[in-house]
Amino acid sequence: MSSYDETTPQERLEHQAFLGSEVTEFWRRERWDGIAPFVYLGSNTGATANWFLDIRNLTVKPMMDSLKKAFAPFGVSIELWDRHFFINETRTINVYVFNDHSVNKSGTLNYKIINKTSTEVFFEGKISVDVPVGGMEIIPINWTMPSSNGTYYLNASLIENETIVGSSEKIAHVFDEPTVPDNLSAAKIMVYDPDDEIYNYLNRTGLNVSKFDGSELMEQDILILGEGALSDGNYSLRMAGITEFIQKGHSVLVMEPCYDVQDDDSHETGLRVVDNLSILVIGKEKGNYESHVFWEDQNFSVWNGIDKEHLKMFNGGLGGEIVDSSKDVVPLQKIVKHAKCGRDLKIPALMETNYSNGTVVFSRIQVRGRLADEADPLAKLHWSKANVESANASSVESPEYSPDKAIDCPPSTRWSSNFSDPQWITLTLCEEQEISKVILSWERAYGKSYNISASTDGENWTEVYSTNNSDGGVNEIIFNPVSTRYVRMYGIERANEEWGYSLWSFEVYYSDKLYSRRVDPVAQQYLLNLLSTYLNKAPVIFLCPQAVASSFEGLGLEPDKAIDGNRSTRWSSERSDPQWIIVNLCSMQPVNKVILEWETAYGKEYEILVSVDGVNWTEVYCTTNGDGGIDEIFFNTVNAHYVKMLGIQRGTNYGYSLWEFETYNSGDVLSIIDANASSVGGPGLEPENVFDGDLNTRWSSNWTDDEWIYVDLGEVRTFNTVELVWEAAYGKAYEIQISDDCTNWTPVWNVTNGDGGTDILYVGCNSARYVKMKGIERGTEWGYSLLEFKVLFLVPTGDLNCDGEITPADAVIALQIAAGSRLCDDAALAAADVNDDGRVTSLDALMILQAAAHAIDL
Repeated sequence: MSSYDETTPQERLEHQAFLGSEVTEFWRRERWDGIAPFVYLGSNTGATANWFLDIRNLTVKPMMDSLKKAFAPFGVSIELWDRHFFINETRTINVYVFNDHSVNKSGTLNYKIINKTSTEVFFEGKISVDVPVGGMEIIPINWTMPSSNGTYYLNASLIENETIVGSSEKIAHVFDEPTVPDNLSAAKIMVYDPDDEIYNYLNRTGLNVSKFDGSELMEQDILILGEGALSDGNYSLRMAGITEFIQKGHSVLVMEPCYDVQDDDSHETGLRVVDNLSILVIGKEKGNYESHVFWEDQNFSVWNGIDKEHLKMFNGGLGGEIVDSSKDVVPLQKIVKHAKCGRDLKIPALMETNYSNGTVVFSRIQVRGRLADEADPLAKLHWSKANVESANASSVESPEYSPDKAIDCPPSTRWSSNFSDPQWITLTLCEEQEISKVILSWERAYGKSYNISASTDGENWTEVYSTNNSDGGVNEIIFNPVSTRYVRMYGIERANEEWGYSLWSFEVYYSDKLYSRRVDPVAQQYLLNLLSTYLNKAPVIFLCPQAVASSFEGLGLEPDKAIDGNRSTRWSSERSDPQWIIVNLCSMQPVNKVILEWETAYGKEYEILVSVDGVNWTEVYCTTNGDGGIDEIFFNTVNAHYVKMLGIQRGTNYGYSLWEFETYNSGDVLSIIDANASSVGGPGLEPENVFDGDLNTRWSSNWTDDEWIYVDLGEVRTFNTVELVWEAAYGKAYEIQISDDCTNWTPVWNVTNGDGGTDILYVGCNSARYVKMKGIERGTEWGYSLLEFKVLFLVPTGDLNCDGEITPADAVIALQIAAGSRLCDDAALAAADVNDDGRVTSLDALMILQAAAHAIDL
């Protein structure tokens, strides 16, 4: 029962009854014979167990009741193919009345539109009917929809002698007219799709939309790749341009991509969209899968103006499951929600992935076939072949391949044109009539790009169909009914330049039962919302932090490996210059330090840049002399959403490779305006080098013990930490002193066993303008030498609310961080990680609580 755990047995039985009545009424309207299943086998471990009967409490199953109504001898059926309506819309819908009795029948047909929840009646009427023996009457009724959107029911009841003898009921979804979001009014939209349905809809809507043109692509705001774009033979040639388009910060919407998930032991497949970006569906379970959408009460703009109930029409789903990922490998999502009377649904309906500065969106939600006011192919039941008077063509390959060979009966004869573009063949019908289908049976010389046009005079033509991606064979083409005397196939591009165009047959059809209007307001509103949501969208914010890069060398070397905290995994770029990697902090955060842990393939020349929008970048650090290893980079605190390492020149023949790319807000790094020292070891070793942010410069003193250096903060500032980055000549014993006047100095910290490297000294909360390192004993034969001298205010370990002491309130904050219910910056995370295991857990909260009770020291 796990596959049906969101539906009750009664709901499943009612759904079965609905399907049974639909099929039965269809049979009766078409006057077909059929066999309805009245007896079922059931499994006592599955959903069909609902068919077992409790003999102590026998009840009529919904299916029996629905079939009784559908098979009523004096019965009724509403013929409703398209269940989408706009508010206040009036539409003619036929109601069939059947008489399978042996005598004539008369009665009253009552019809109405109701809301089942409130039982309110919005529209009603009645009409007298008389049906002869074995006859059927078709009654056209103009139904007017309610003035508010929602789900309603069309109901028809047949009354005989004041008794209901037959009834039919159909669901109807009523919508507001789709609303075009404001930001689309000036947007430039390009559509790449051999099927022009999306283009035609957006064009009818009045938007600035164009068909794909590589020379105009960079001037567009957003690109839509339709269902057939990725299989277009020219797509690989255009991929580089599309890649560049995304790299410049634009969005691409991939509509209804086929993931082509293979049912084999590999459980994965690739979907190549742009350079170095594939969607890999992994961890697949065997079976047949479809993509559905679910409503998860998420405030996501693609659902604006779409009622939850109406989302049931999207492939049987109930709404929208948004799967966010900035990784190039998107795991298969097994969604635990199920559509009513549905099954397990396992492929994400909507995915978005960050690529470079732009966004690629994969939407499996069906819009194709739902955007146009055109005929529903499921409703075309009675085709009749139109009578053709004659055929003529632009050319013939030779006399035996004349155009009349495409309309004669023997299938072994054919028309064939000259070997050039364009070419055409025109059929003249015996009389003007309304047609809605043609069938082209191609010989091997087929048209890759062609259109079908209609004309009443043979001179002025109206296009009814076009394609630029035909693959030959038999093309059955259905279009909206058009009244015509002439029908033309106009060939634009041949599939093979060695031959012309050749047709075994060219057939024209009309239908005496053609149901138009297949427009779906849900699909229309969804497409408009999707365009609005992703128009000019900067790198999308995902579960944080996340990383993207200009390239990666292969699977297992993706950019997210540089931020996973695992020093055995790494990002590695392609072997070329330049390359880059961007870390998305997911919100505006103060940043003043970056640590790059290089693999062997390091950057010799690179820059660190920050950005608030992922488009405009500011340099905060650069070097031309990188030597690999670990680069700890300090700079003045900036607010940033994105941090980039831009590799300009590689240090090896390989690419750029990072074990880790770490960003820090190491507290408030106080600005230093000046520095002074007791001595200078030589030219280029001046004291101001200790606050220039460059680890390649330094201050160095004379080779004596009694040496000092101090920095000037410009004004009295509060701080609690001093950070000294030593060159090889370090201080073994020294003091940190402070002063407000540069004359009277107070010691606040004493080091007696220094070992060089980086000394981060928590000196307690102090206020001063000047901070001095006073050397007492050198650690080497040289003097004292500092690469950097920083003064900071850091959040103390365990003191998460920064009140100067550790209390139970800090333990509560740590627990919230561990549970993921509280956001914080890197400094707070470091302060909360009191057991120093690289993460915040409930153990850290317990240790902070113990420290607050003075049971342990942190």
